[in-house]
Amino acid sequence: MKTPRHHFPRAAATVMLAALLVGCGDGASSDPAQDAAYVAKIRATHDTPPVMPIAPQRISYGDVEENNLFGVSCAFAPGNGMAVMMMAMPDRAYMKLDGEIVSFAADKGSARMPLGTWAQYDGREYAIRIAQPEGEGPQDGIARVSWTGSIAVLDGKNRPVYEETGTLQCGS
Repeated sequence: MKTPRHHFPRAAATVMLAALLVGCGDGASSDPAQDAAYVAKIRATHDTPPVMPIAPQRISYGDVEENNLFGVSCAFAPGNGMAVMMMAMPDRAYMKLDGEIVSFAADKGSARMPLGTWAQYDGREYAIRIAQPEGEGPQDGIARVSWTGSIAVLDGKNRPVYEETGTLQCGS
């Protein structure tokens, strides 16, 4: 005696296939603009990696010596601290990322800052934007100015990966 096989009824399969075909239509779009916007949104999601925050490290005196970072500069220390996280000079700015000193070229089309430094510096992967309050920073020494300011480090898609307010100190 044969054991009966359980087959999916052919009628049910035909009905499901017909429903799928009706749902799909003939392939023509009902709204090409809406479809294009949807495709663009999907592409943008896949083409834009997520923002990856960075953690700049303190630039030590040993880093300054090793990389010959002497001369006129404006240094940034986050918060109320004194640990320098960024140094801006007339031609270049420097940050320490992943244990390495990274160099940024001065954007000489940006706003002028004290002692020949600039408000923007551009690097291979990131750009630095320095902001100071309107007006002159307070004098706190013979050849030095110090004021509250902020920096933003932006990725290649102009998205902030590091933002901090602290003290900008310029001197020679």
